[in-house]
Amino acid sequence: MADCGLIEPANQIIVTGDPLVVVKRVVTATNVAPGRLVKYATDDSGIVVLAAATDNPLGWVGYEQAGNYYTDGHAITTAYTANDMVPILFGGHFVIKARTATNLTCGDTLIGAANGLVALAVAIDVVVTAGSTTVLGSAAGSAACTESGSKPPGGQVVGVAMETVLGGTTEDFVMVLSYI
Repeated sequence: MADCGLIEPANQIIVTGDPLVVVKRVVTATNVAPGRLVKYATDDSGIVVLAAATDNPLGWVGYEQAGNYYTDGHAITTAYTANDMVPILFGGHFVIKARTATNLTCGDTLIGAANGLVALAVAIDVVVTAGSTTVLGSAAGSAACTESGSKPPGGQVVGVAMETVLGGTTEDFVMVLSYI
């Protein structure tokens, strides 16, 4: 892995910075592990991992913030179990060891993905397909196209990669400057 000047710490999820921390209950334990993105479950007290980029992320699952009841005897890769009370990190302006299963380059903009992972964000693209219906625009040769709303259709940007990871489809940690 190439890096952008940060040193990845051993056995902790926060690389640098001071995130806000809230403790939430794990509703469905599948993949709720340190460094993954989570969202609210059906109520405000419970969390589950993000299922897709279009989910609304609450924050990142913490590790060292859980204290000895979790960190003793558990590796940083160990998932929490249902009904565990876990630290959720948010507030931006910190670097976290997030999880990915995608090749990333230092400086890439990231969105949430399935299983609470991060993935590469792509530019929004609008295509107006030519057809038999006349489309009028305000300028010669331009088609009328209206965009509305404030949430990106491809998912909320959650951060930027602070190192290059070339693991392909193998899941790995990646240092991420958190925007959430």
